[in-house]
Amino acid sequence: MDATGAGRQQSPPRILLCASFVMIRAVARGFLLLMIVVTARADTLDDAVAALAKKVSARLGAAETVRVTSRNISSLPAADTGRAQTALTRALQRRVPNPKQVELALTISENLRGYLLVAEIRRESETMVEMTEFRIAAPVSPPPAAFTMESKLLWEQETPILDIAVLPDSMLVLDAAGLARYERRAGKWDRAAAVEIPVIIRDPRGLLETNADSATIHEPGVKCTVPIRLSAPPQCEEGGRFKAEDTLLVWYILIGSTIGLLAVTLGRLYSNAFYALRDTKTPLRYAMVRVTLYHQSTAPYFLQDRFCVAPDGDDTRRLYFLAGHLNLDGTEADGWKLRLVQSSVACSDSGPFRCS
Repeated sequence: MDATGAGRQQSPPRILLCASFVMIRAVARGFLLLMIVVTARADTLDDAVAALAKKVSARLGAAETVRVTSRNISSLPAADTGRAQTALTRALQRRVPNPKQVELALTISENLRGYLLVAEIRRESETMVEMTEFRIAAPVSPPPAAFTMESKLLWEQETPILDIAVLPDSMLVLDAAGLARYERRAGKWDRAAAVEIPVIIRDPRGLLETNADSATIHEPGVKCTVPIRLSAPPQCEEGGRFKAEDTLLVWYILIGSTIGLLAVTLGRLYSNAFYALRDTKTPLRYAMVRVTLYHQSTAPYFLQDRFCVAPDGDDTRRLYFLAGHLNLDGTEADGWKLRLVQSSVACSDSGPFRCS
C-alpha cells in the first residue's frame, strides 16, 4: 500500500511537467510564426504570391502536385482573389511521373498592418501552413483641376440693361425701353425684333424668364408675357406683392395719421418753448389728451375682393352667411377694434388747447 501510494503521489508532477512543456512549445511556435510573418512581407500582391509559392514548393514532395482553392475574407475585391489564385497555380505547376495531388487552400485575410496570404497544405496525415504579408498602396488620385473663371464681354449698349437671356439661336435683352431679340449672323448679333415695355420708376429693375414658347418679364408692379420670337405685343398685368389694394390700405393709414398731426406738432412746440425759457414746471401741469383712431369694420379692399371679383363663389356666400349671423356678445371678441393711429396733445387751463 505504501509503495502504491508513493507512486500515485509522484504522478501529478509528471503531468504538470508535460503540460508546461506543451505550452512552451506552443508559445514558441506562435512566436516563431509571428516572426516569420513580420519578416516575410511583400510590397504588392504579385510579390506576395511569388514569395508564398517558394515557401509552398519547399514543402512539397518530389511527386506532389497541388490543386488550389481560394477564399477571400478581406476587403480586397473578388478580382484580386482570382488573380492571386491563378498566379499561385501557375507558379506551382510541375510535370512529374505518377503525380500525387494534395489540396492547397489559399485564404486572403487582413490585419492592422496590411493583408495576409495564408496557404494551407492538406495531406492525409498532416496539414502545413505558410503565410506571407503584403500591402497595397492607396492609388494616388490626380490633383483636382484648378477652378478658373473667365470674364468675357457678351453685349453692351447705352440703354441700361436689366437682364439678358441667351438662347440656342438668339438672345433676349431686357432694358429700360423694352425687350429686344437679337440673332447671331456672320459672327455678330443683329437686332431681329423688339417690343416696348416702358418703365416709369426712377430706379428700373427687371427679371427675364424664358421657356420654349414665351418669355415672362417681371418689373416692379407689372408682369408681362410675350412670345419668344416677339411676334405679338406683350400682355401685361399687375404683378408683385404690392398691388392696388395695398395702396388703398396705405392711403387709409395716412388719412388717420393726419388727424393727430397738428396736435403732435403743437404739443412738442409748446414743450420746447417752455424748456427754452427754463420753465420746467408748466409742462408738468399739462394734461395729456390722447386721440386714437380705431377701425371696427372689415377692410374695404377685402370686401371688394370677395364680393366683386368672385360674387357667386362658395367662399363669398359662406362669408356673407357668417357675417350676417355672427354674434359676439359675451365673447372675448365682443367690441373688438383695430387701432390704426394714436396721437396726443398737451393742454392747460389757458392757451389754444384748454382742458375742461
